[in-house]
Amino acid sequence: MYHSSTDMAIRKFIKTSLEHRSLDLLPAAQNPANSGNQKAAKNTRLQPVAVSDLVHYRTPNQAILSHDHLAEIVPRPSGSRCIAYADGAYLPDRDTAGIGVYFLNPSLPPLSQRLAGYQSNARAEIHAIVLALTRLSAILLSSEGGSGWREIWVCSDSRYAVNGVNVYMETWEQSCWLTNKGRPIANRRAFQMLHKAIRQLSDRGFTVFIHHLPAHAGISGNEIADMLAKAGALL
Repeated sequence: MYHSSTDMAIRKFIKTSLEHRSLDLLPAAQNPANSGNQKAAKNTRLQPVAVSDLVHYRTPNQAILSHDHLAEIVPRPSGSRCIAYADGAYLPDRDTAGIGVYFLNPSLPPLSQRLAGYQSNARAEIHAIVLALTRLSAILLSSEGGSGWREIWVCSDSRYAVNGVNVYMETWEQSCWLTNKGRPIANRRAFQMLHKAIRQLSDRGFTVFIHHLPAHAGISGNEIADMLAKAGALL
């Protein structure tokens, strides 16, 4: 069971952290009086931040990934496509883990939650994707879910979680979620929850993509999801 937090303290933590990193990425609530600024706000939400725009927060990824490269690998929203960014975080000094989900659609609020059960970064990364899919399932499979979306993209910077879905999951399912030595795979229950969440959507005609993106490369959705996950670990 997850427990969501949307209180002002968490929102302030995320906003302050992003400002410290020189990332103006969390859109403020739209005011009709500011309708002339809507186009700029839209571009801020949906486009990856250029490497040159990041002044105080640089990592090796930003030295090798150009703006053009990022534009090629970052999925773009459309009328039939919903995009979410999911991330997990583990704070070793507190031994706590959190999960965060950021949706590009402004009508869907971000999610910041403490991970239940065993605290680890790997579990948090998997459960963040599960949370994104289950939240969307609740909307899309409801009687009001006439959004027009047919593609669901969940972006994660965890190669472990993404490969678990795209490379190994079919084999795991066929082997009853056991390794070739007959032992349960690591994080079996988490991956089984993820498999169920994907199947629930795909059985209703939605195409689900679990997409890997590099961490800390100036991709706005990734950076926001990272802050949401860290905030969740502090709950």
